Amino acid sequence: MLSLYFNCFITEDKKNDLSYGDRGFFYPVTYPRPFLSGSMSQFDILIKVIESYSVIEFDVAVFNLDIPFSTDKIRRQIEELIIENITYKKLYLSFKRPSTVSDWAGDIENYKNIFKKESPLLVVMNHDHPFVDYTASSFECVVENVFPPLEENFGKVLCYSHAPEFVSNAMNDVDFFQISPCLYKKDHINNWVDSLCIMTSETLIHIWKRLIYDGEYIGRFDWPGSSFNSLDLTMYIHTREYFRHYDNYGHVTGMRLFSEFQANTKYPINTPVFIDKNDMVDFYYQKWIDCFLLSIRDHMINQRFNLKPIKKVLIEVVRKTIVHFKISYLESDVKNKIITEEDLFFLESAVSNKIYYKLNSTFNEILIDVKLLQIGKVKNSVLLCINIFKLNFIIKIIKKWIR
Repeated sequence: MLSLYFNCFITEDKKNDLSYGDRGFFYPVTYPRPFLSGSMSQFDILIKVIESYSVIEFDVAVFNLDIPFSTDKIRRQIEELIIENITYKKLYLSFKRPSTVSDWAGDIENYKNIFKKESPLLVVMNHDHPFVDYTASSFECVVENVFPPLEENFGKVLCYSHAPEFVSNAMNDVDFFQISPCLYKKDHINNWVDSLCIMTSETLIHIWKRLIYDGEYIGRFDWPGSSFNSLDLTMYIHTREYFRHYDNYGHVTGMRLFSEFQANTKYPINTPVFIDKNDMVDFYYQKWIDCFLLSIRDHMINQRFNLKPIKKVLIEVVRKTIVHFKISYLESDVKNKIITEEDLFFLESAVSNKIYYKLNSTFNEILIDVKLLQIGKVKNSVLLCINIFKLNFIIKIIKKWIR
């Protein structure tokens, strides 16, 4: 059964300001959004995130919440919120959070005998990743598939948030391979791991022990300046979005087709009720956009030297995403009685129809990103020459081997 290890440090009770920086983000403003789009305090976001977890059942729930501006009243509010919303067998709540490597390692070591050895642990290191799916059953099924009860689960990490990025990695990185419908796996992860993963407590201890970090303060194990040596983890990625970053994905794209976090959204997300067939199609079309748009963009970037017509390359990757979408969303929702078999038959055709109907305008958005991320012409020419040289070299080897 899944347990929770939730940690956050909220600096002050103010609106969640835009983060400015230029550390490889898409634009210097890390998470740009419309000026009048509204914002929430970090504390308000934390409340919504805790509410969003109410549909998930936890064995053990650990909260390390460092809120410097908190009062006794705020602490009571948080404690009541957790008790009312989180389902657990055991709860541990602390209003401080580890901040050094030794503190982190010591904290998780303290719970080593409380978390079941082979049970998965939802490791949360930020306050702003709400559960955004409308059914926990699908999520719990994926977790159990990756972490079978009573089996050796050490070294496994299942990515749970930033779905567009991780799904793109799974579909475009040749080192990932599909082990079951919509579930990808990559072995021998050694040099880096994001703090957006489900793992066993022993795996988490292993990660902290393998961390290389020269500083004192560290907010999570993927903190700037940290690195790793010989982690030897196995990463799993599923092609459905379960959690989403509050600030969305402006740090990796300029496209504005993704669903935006709405301040008035009620958590947990309810099972959708559709007004008509068009409403149903629009809903699932947006799910396809949210989960697979970056996969298509990154595929087009990777295939820039492909000799096939661009349209053919585009259609090939779109078809692949539609197959994943059908299994991870439509078939899963039939299984969980959210839609019927008749709905599935209708949506399989109708959503595909809408995808292709809007594909020109969608590709136009993708193409802008592709152009902005495109390397300079000189470097591009050098890479092209290198690829041609490699191809000629391979052809010569083949000819010699045939002779």
